[in-house]
Amino acid sequence: LPLFIRHPQGQGAGQRVRGFVQHTDLLPTALALMGLPQHERMLGHNVWPHAVPLSGAERSAARERGRGDDAVAVRDATVTAFGGYASYRTDRWNYVTPWDAEVQSPRPPELYDLQADPRELTSVAADHPQVAAELREALQTHLREYAPLTQGHLGGTAAMDVLGEMRVQMSFDALPSLK
Repeated sequence: LPLFIRHPQGQGAGQRVRGFVQHTDLLPTALALMGLPQHERMLGHNVWPHAVPLSGAERSAARERGRGDDAVAVRDATVTAFGGYASYRTDRWNYVTPWDAEVQSPRPPELYDLQADPRELTSVAADHPQVAAELREALQTHLREYAPLTQGHLGGTAAMDVLGEMRVQMSFDALPSLK
């Protein structure tokens, strides 16, 4: 789904930016637009600099207000979870795999070529094992990096079994714990 942002002063009007934005990017973007800092546990990024190019001084000021990652590129991939499955999606590929050990009769990992099959009707995982392996590793890397920042944790007796040996419990939150 596309993301539309309407700035009150019309900044960025008509600008179209390619790439992925996740729901976790909305709060950091709103905070940056209000001149407020981003909490260190927020997983998202301020995407506003991609809609309106900032000068060097403006970018430095934005970094001071935020987490310092305002210069990162718009995401080239996105990670989502739904039911007992996780997805690592790029412009070209969507890798879908079971990640919850509680899933009854899980399907094997699936890989979809979004250029040839945009409706994701036929898995091509067997035809592209190297691509599937690369996206599997990218998903594991994402979980290792971000799980400690969420309410979840790595290791232990988690209910989730991501891709074999690595056991993960991870929530896809962006807000700090209220404890």
